[in-house]
Amino acid sequence: MTLASIAAEAFTPYVNRPFTLRAADGSVEVELAEVRVMPPRYNAPEATRKAFSLIFLGPEGMPLPEGAYELTPPGEDPMASYFVPLGWQDRRLRLQVIFS
Repeated sequence: MTLASIAAEAFTPYVNRPFTLRAADGSVEVELAEVRVMPPRYNAPEATRKAFSLIFLGPEGMPLPEGAYELTPPGEDPMASYFVPLGWQDRRLRLQVIFS
């Protein structure tokens, strides 16, 4: 997967599977919970793909701050991604990454 050519469909086989999320101070496992194709208004005029977002669930009871992390899908190379916390779901923090 390359960041420039990645599409939502590339992530659908990974729903409910663990990814590695790495920051400067260590790494944790997060679970891909959902792949969402964004409404057309989120598409950049020069975009070659439709905007989409990934929703992850973090480890139980562990807060993760908004910021840049290295995300590694199962069996793939890492990619830089910016995560935004959305709130808690059953003691797990929901995190979103948007690709536009």
